[in-house]
Amino acid sequence: MQHTSFRALQRAPKARRGGALIASLIVATLLAGLGAGLVQVQTAITRRQMSAIDQTRAMYMAEAGLAEAFLALAQGKSGAIADAAQPAELGGGLFWVEATEGADGQVLLRCTGMVERAHATLESVVERSVSPFGRLGFFGLEEVVLRKGARILADRNQPALVRSNGDVSLAPSMGGSLIEGRIIAGTNGLIAMGPGSSVSTGMEQARRAAVLPEILVPSLPLGDLQQALQPERANIGPGGLDAEELEVDGGQEVRLIGPLVLALDALEVNDGGSILIDASAGPVILHVRDELTMEEGSIWQHEAGTISDVSLFFHGTDAVDWKVKGVFRGAIVALEQDWTLTGELDFQGSIAVKSLELLADVQVRGSEEATKLIAGVPSVPTLVAWQFSDAPDAEILDCLTDPKHWLKQHKIEPVKGSSAAAESEVSLQYVTEDGAIGVYQGLPSEFDFSKASSVVQQVWMDGLIGEGQLGPPPAPLPSYASPVDKSSSGKNRRKNKGHGSHKKGGDGHKGQNGHGANPKNKHKQAGSKKQHGQNANHKDSKKKHGHKDHKVNKHSNDD
Repeated sequence: MQHTSFRALQRAPKARRGGALIASLIVATLLAGLGAGLVQVQTAITRRQMSAIDQTRAMYMAEAGLAEAFLALAQGKSGAIADAAQPAELGGGLFWVEATEGADGQVLLRCTGMVERAHATLESVVERSVSPFGRLGFFGLEEVVLRKGARILADRNQPALVRSNGDVSLAPSMGGSLIEGRIIAGTNGLIAMGPGSSVSTGMEQARRAAVLPEILVPSLPLGDLQQALQPERANIGPGGLDAEELEVDGGQEVRLIGPLVLALDALEVNDGGSILIDASAGPVILHVRDELTMEEGSIWQHEAGTISDVSLFFHGTDAVDWKVKGVFRGAIVALEQDWTLTGELDFQGSIAVKSLELLADVQVRGSEEATKLIAGVPSVPTLVAWQFSDAPDAEILDCLTDPKHWLKQHKIEPVKGSSAAAESEVSLQYVTEDGAIGVYQGLPSEFDFSKASSVVQQVWMDGLIGEGQLGPPPAPLPSYASPVDKSSSGKNRRKNKGHGSHKKGGDGHKGQNGHGANPKNKHKQAGSKKQHGQNANHKDSKKKHGHKDHKVNKHSNDD
């Protein structure tokens, strides 16, 4: 029988003591290492996700900055917003936009957006000025018709454009291109090509109908033109005036001198009468509300000024008698009226009317200049292209911390995005309620716009490039422009037109301030349609002088 000693029994547990603890420590160490690895992996994944989110937010910030610059361009500014030394703050990020002028009126906008430590840079090429009417070329809202032999020519390297929201019809043509450019018909429109007719660039259907802005008659001081006209020659302008009518008799010559904004109820040029346009010092803009008559043998001449400086807007719905001859350089807009061009008028520019017809052998020419700007209509910028770009060389992009903390460390306060444009102050020329010309320079937020019946011109002051300059100071109002009578509105004045209430003596034909001193009163006394035919018919008078609210800015002090 084998016996174990007491000492051996005491030593045996000691030899195995702590083995489980060592195994536990090994397992715990392995688990801790595995947990640390999982935490590091999760942290890296989260950081990567946050970086991707911040990168996306930075791209959105750059897009928002480009949108701000686009709006600045539409307002006439340069497009530059803040800079890398003092960026603009928007939401939870920062941005700045650099604007570089290019050729052909294009602007390169380069915006860098920053969110946390992520940044993105986008570039866009924008055409600064595109006329919503001029870009349509020869446009008929319902249709465009070219009769036999009619031609539309290109302007230098700019192909002509014929467009309609409806059909385009080309009559047969013998020899040569009928249109040196392209045709765009409406979404459901047809293009009818007669034998021998041709288009040099191409034909297509529009993907969507052209939508045009509404044109309103500006608010201007009221006056009487007829009493100031001389029997043979008369000058109108520079200045602004709202008058009832301008009638030019045979052998009479009326020169319109810019800058001039003229609003008329009726424009009539009789056989042998002449309208001469001098836009050398500024634009000439005509608004005709009700009647437009250019009799056969009447003359329209363009003496000076660019094509973009002359505009004729017709707001009426009655038929237009347009048989004028001579030279027209500019734009015609009459979206509620059919329009016909004859072969005796040398026309270059753009037309936007209800329906357009070019009679046989008419030859007109498009205008590259008119596609960008026509007088009296704000132009809008148009996006040409955009792309991602390399980040600019800026110290703030090299910081390893949140750029807002970096700015705070350098004691730089970011500017607000809404007021970060390079141009902060504006120079305004405006027409006051009394018909005078006022000038203001300063922050737009500090100007009381209720004092201005209409704005003549505005120029933003560029703090980076230099102060913007207004054109020559406006000429004083013409002597024939009477101050606005605050006790009666322009609406009441037009309501009484043709009934003699606006003439001294009340007979509508003679008087110290009427047409008695003008030789053409003999024509009016003999039964002029304007004075007698409509006096006898109140309904016709109401039709003639009752302007649509959405077409004409009323001159009432209650507006």
